[in-house]
Amino acid sequence: MIEKVISTVKKHNMFLGADTIIAAVSGGADSMAMLNILCSLRQEFGFELIVAHVNHGIRKYEADRDENFVINFCHEKKLRLETLRVNIPQISKSSGEGIEECARRIRYEFLSSIAENALIATAHTLSDRIETMLFNLARGTGLEGLCSIKPVRDNIIRPLIDCTTEEVKTYCEKYNIPFVFDSSNSDEKYSRNYLRKSVIPLFGRINQNYQLSFLRCFDNLTEDNDFLNIMAEQLVAECKKGSCYSAAVLASSSPAIRKRAVKNILISKLGSAPLSEHINALDDLLFTGGSITLPGDTRATVKNEKLIINNRVLKVPPFSVKFDIGELLCGSKKVTVTVADRTEFKNQQIIHNKLLDYSLDYDKLNGNVVFRNRRGGDKIRISKRNCTKTLKKLFNEDSVPEEIRDDLLVLADDSGVAWLEGYGSDRRCEISESTKNILIIKIGSHADDK
Repeated sequence: MIEKVISTVKKHNMFLGADTIIAAVSGGADSMAMLNILCSLRQEFGFELIVAHVNHGIRKYEADRDENFVINFCHEKKLRLETLRVNIPQISKSSGEGIEECARRIRYEFLSSIAENALIATAHTLSDRIETMLFNLARGTGLEGLCSIKPVRDNIIRPLIDCTTEEVKTYCEKYNIPFVFDSSNSDEKYSRNYLRKSVIPLFGRINQNYQLSFLRCFDNLTEDNDFLNIMAEQLVAECKKGSCYSAAVLASSSPAIRKRAVKNILISKLGSAPLSEHINALDDLLFTGGSITLPGDTRATVKNEKLIINNRVLKVPPFSVKFDIGELLCGSKKVTVTVADRTEFKNQQIIHNKLLDYSLDYDKLNGNVVFRNRRGGDKIRISKRNCTKTLKKLFNEDSVPEEIRDDLLVLADDSGVAWLEGYGSDRRCEISESTKNILIIKIGSHADDK
């Protein structure tokens, strides 16, 4: 079996750049076999080995027995060991998570905290991978779920992923490797145990080598999945237009690639993997237009062939701040106002080409000047548009999300709107050959000070 593990390690470059490997050891046959193999390979591959064990406080006596078993084994073999004792039932009750979900989160948080830039080795086997695939299939998974447990995911490696449970047991018997037995693995009230004990063995009636057939299937599915993921990444890059996305480009692509691209977009906006219902809802929106609400107080809108996803902003109350040179707090934003003469401005403009959109003729401001948000009836005449429009009409034409309109800054004087955030100055205040003093506006947020 060790030759198979070495082949798997090389195939997936598992130990590439590994100075430290943390072996997650429960004390069961799989993890003890993995630990024994890693011990035999550490000199050849040149890595430091650390053993880690978590007592989840779920199985009471057995959990304590397993912890003591691992402690004694590591002491005998002079292996560095890190342990954690937690009460998962109590923590999961407080957090609202399921026990398995909570245990997994706590376990990986602990493993990741042991050493920086270390690889984490878990003892998942081919048998576990088959079990997980069928479990996912029964729940209506897609191609990603059919690929099941990945040999490598981020800094997590699975050296035994091509080995069966039977091979592990034979290896432990051959080399007299001790291990403990988890009695909960026999209880078929748990779906995974039922699959393992009563369903998966039936494949042997059809094909005695079904496990190797599953392995070939995983390799084929993973190749297809990786290709589609690359295509989806390319589609996201192609359809991204500034802060929004081209709904037309997305809608014209193949569903297999488009839905993956939609998922990637949602992950980038939500910060976590979305549910399939949210992926499908946003996919439908590409064709119907309109808006939907997503998790995290986020809204997706498709209008004028543009997809815009924004965190919804609470209604911004009217505000008005007297204009002054220096730093001002205007609504949710920090505004820095400076004045430069024409020579200074030209030098700055070379450095920052977008400076012009945040500049206007200081001497053309009239009367009382304030920074505020929009008011009903506000109008602006922008040179690029060559016509006067109300801010409402301008925002509608440009599909500016409703939730951010009241947060956009307006610089106004006694003659009306002189400058609008995101659009620039009104024609009457734009910079010309006769301009002497130029007003420069820089916008940040209160969060920049934190």
